[in-house]
Amino acid sequence: MDIEITINGKKIITQTGLTILEAASRAGIKIPVLCYLKRLRPIGSCRICSVEVAGIEHTVPSCVAKVKEGYEISTDTERVWDIRREALSSLLLDHPLDCPVCDKSGDCDLQNLSFEFGLTKQNNKRLYPDRTNIFKSGHIEYMATRCVLCSRCIRVCSDMYGNPFYEIKGSGYDGYIGLRHKDETTRGVTSEGSSFKENKAGDDVLKCYYCGNCIEVCPVGALISIPSKFKERYWQESPFSSVCDKCSAACRTEYYRYEHEESLIRTASLFGGYLCRAGFFYDGIGKNNGYYIASPYIKKKSSAVESGIENAVGEFVARIKNISANGGLPDTAILVSPNVSTNEGYAISGFAGNVLKPAYFDIAASGYYRTNMLRFKTLFEGEETFDIKTVLNSEAMLYAGDIEGEIPYVAYNIMKTHREHGGKLFLVNTGGKERPDYLRRFEDIAFARQDVGAASMGEFFDSLKSGVHNSGLKNSGVMAENLLNADTISILLGDKLFSSCDMSADLQILKEITNFLRGGQKTVYVYPLIKPFNYRGLVGAGINPAPGSDFNKILSGLNSGKIKNILYIGDVLNDEVSREIVKHASGLEFLAVFSSKTSILSAMADVVIPIKDFLEGRNAFYENFEGKTISVDNEFNLGGYRTGIIPLLMDISGRLGHSFDYINREISEFTGSLKAKSPVYYNKSKARSNFYYNDKTKVYY
Repeated sequence: MDIEITINGKKIITQTGLTILEAASRAGIKIPVLCYLKRLRPIGSCRICSVEVAGIEHTVPSCVAKVKEGYEISTDTERVWDIRREALSSLLLDHPLDCPVCDKSGDCDLQNLSFEFGLTKQNNKRLYPDRTNIFKSGHIEYMATRCVLCSRCIRVCSDMYGNPFYEIKGSGYDGYIGLRHKDETTRGVTSEGSSFKENKAGDDVLKCYYCGNCIEVCPVGALISIPSKFKERYWQESPFSSVCDKCSAACRTEYYRYEHEESLIRTASLFGGYLCRAGFFYDGIGKNNGYYIASPYIKKKSSAVESGIENAVGEFVARIKNISANGGLPDTAILVSPNVSTNEGYAISGFAGNVLKPAYFDIAASGYYRTNMLRFKTLFEGEETFDIKTVLNSEAMLYAGDIEGEIPYVAYNIMKTHREHGGKLFLVNTGGKERPDYLRRFEDIAFARQDVGAASMGEFFDSLKSGVHNSGLKNSGVMAENLLNADTISILLGDKLFSSCDMSADLQILKEITNFLRGGQKTVYVYPLIKPFNYRGLVGAGINPAPGSDFNKILSGLNSGKIKNILYIGDVLNDEVSREIVKHASGLEFLAVFSSKTSILSAMADVVIPIKDFLEGRNAFYENFEGKTISVDNEFNLGGYRTGIIPLLMDISGRLGHSFDYINREISEFTGSLKAKSPVYYNKSKARSNFYYNDKTKVYY
């Protein structure tokens, strides 16, 4: 409902339910904040956002105070600024002036506010308190002397996982962020000006999901990333916007590189999003030497020898010609990393089918993905493309798979549905392993849980089908009864199911269950979840092997010794599939790897040719787990002998006596078809200061 309020003498029409801060922001009026962050639940603890309201004796924190009809609000009075300065001064009383060595310097909210408020000195004679060794971690360092106790880290942790791993301990100047578990802590003044000394009787190691969100929301340099420590200055960064390639969620990510060299220094989520551990602590941070393949090399007398690109390609072509002349192509396989782009996958498909023509050719991922997805498309026509955020409407969610080990973004939305909308979670766990207590958030919130092996899902779905058809009977089951009582239901089929076995019969039973529920006027969403980054895009690009030549047959051929030659294209993932390939690599007659990063497989290869990394990909297309086409135009340039996959395959084809020039025209047409799918474009995001001037409102933000 519209109401009228006055801010600084200006009448404003706003809506009920908004806070004063939100109403002022919509009107273009800036109010400084510190503990407030839009994506988190406000608590009004820092008082930096204090304002005056006529008729109310004390100032109020605008981030939590709601607007009311007729409110007369003042945000710019001398009294308000005195209170804000006093609040900020109290935070600076024992805050160290270590900005020159603080990783947050230049992007620090406390630093910016001190500058804005004109606070130029610390009015205290205290020694900085001894706040060291609060907890230990290999990824996160807590500098308690810098902490302003805004509780952002606690709130984001609660937001992500239901229960935070941190809590505020102590009070006043003795306050700090500690681990949230039962421990015995003694505090006391140990020397003049020192706030406390902590003695723990329990474990002081941080055990959590290590998503890094606590670091990202910290307004000062209290929580810092150890992999990124001392690797950056914010004003020396050159960021670009892209996606994370660690799973098929393809989360929006901003990559920061040191502007004087091509060195990845950190990542951050965009637009109030969240990153998981793999995205925030991205494995390329600070790892140039030895992480990327520096140059082509050829194995000679069991030793890898660096080579120029011409020699490496020549050696590869010579070995392929020799294999072909000796009738070895029936014993040869091409494996494509699921992280290769869709347009490059199209070129690889043409190369395999028209030039090299090996007996085996597939994506380096379980062949069951393709079998199950094709069956799903047949039974649930049109439902293979979806928006995972529709799960937020669910009253009941049935997740079958290994929820913690699959797609973190899906897990976050499930937790959000439960926490904010009261959705009930029914967990069918196929993970096959018990998790530590601190990683059991979904077991803790599940309304019902059942452990079922992937191969036994048919029995589970049969039982569920019987339950929904026999509602009210004693043996109908808790899950069936609750599904029948819900109007909106989400059924999520996890990656573990799709990769472990042929689900054709299971999907048929599930189709009968959903038909029955939909016949009862219920809304039922079914989500097929495939984790490998661009598996769906590569299948759409034509990497669909002939019967008997898929990845499962390749593994079988490696086990039996039938497959003797492998060309691996793309980055080798650290997963069970890659480990299975590595296990048999030493028994191969010829192994070639075209990759950007070093791996055990590249170390064992006879020929290695470095290709452009994902972060160097220009005009590249991918398909996420929802079936959405994504276009990225990344901006890294690692230099050296790195080459694109498509020009490399064209060069090899020419040397083998095959014209492959037509592929450029075909790729152009194929790319046009991808663009016709209305892809989401992720372009460069320019860096800017925390403060910018709004010409319309004449206010700094």
